[in-house]
Amino acid sequence: MSEEKEILQSNYLNFLNEKKLMGSKCKKCGHVDLPPRKICSKCLSSDTGWIDLTNLSGKLSTFSCVYVGTKRFLDRGFDQKNPYAFGVVTLENGAAITGLLQGVDPKKPETIKIGMNLKLKFVEVQTPAGLQVDVGFEPA
Repeated sequence: MSEEKEILQSNYLNFLNEKKLMGSKCKKCGHVDLPPRKICSKCLSSDTGWIDLTNLSGKLSTFSCVYVGTKRFLDRGFDQKNPYAFGVVTLENGAAITGLLQGVDPKKPETIKIGMNLKLKFVEVQTPAGLQVDVGFEPA
């Protein structure tokens, strides 16, 4: 486990901006939660700490190709003519997280395969509040 910062959403987002994917690991049962939680979702222990998941790869569990997205994605140029793929990725340790799928063709969803190996690729997005880093994945 790393970092002694309190497990808070703001700290999780700060880690993302440092290009670190951090989860929480229960010191009692070993379960990993992602996004991190102060209380273990498996045994309800409050004895948790940070764990760095940045270097873990994963497999695509499910995905969707999105043609009508939120304003946030519309502002980034995604629309009916330029869709994006968003998926749930299960990491090697069993923790799962959603992220933008890069290096795939959302116009050809048949080419995106459940179970495909993926690696973390952070997505930098310029927002009115400044640079933000989001979770993304690309084929390994």
